[in-house]
Amino acid sequence: MGNALTIHKRYNEALAAYERAISLDPEDGRLQYNIGMLHWQMERPADAERRLLACHQVGTRSGGEVVAGPGSRDVGKAIEAKEARRSERERDPSDRILR
Repeated sequence: MGNALTIHKRYNEALAAYERAISLDPEDGRLQYNIGMLHWQMERPADAERRLLACHQVGTRSGGEVVAGPGSRDVGKAIEAKEARRSERERDPSDRILR
């Protein structure tokens, strides 16, 4: 249901459908991944990062592989860039460009 709603850009309804599903099975890595990618499409990178990390943790705990899709590379790059900026800010907190 969530996938179909996402395709039709009915993001809030898709999120509600995914949240209902994840409440029934919080260890479902695919649902965590889908919610993460939906947050990414909704331009909510912090929420996307949280869900994609949850997806990774579920996969690691279960011994399964982490689900990946075409958009996951973009999210991964965004997370890496965020970490790089954070590291730069820590080295030089006076640099206004990095804020």
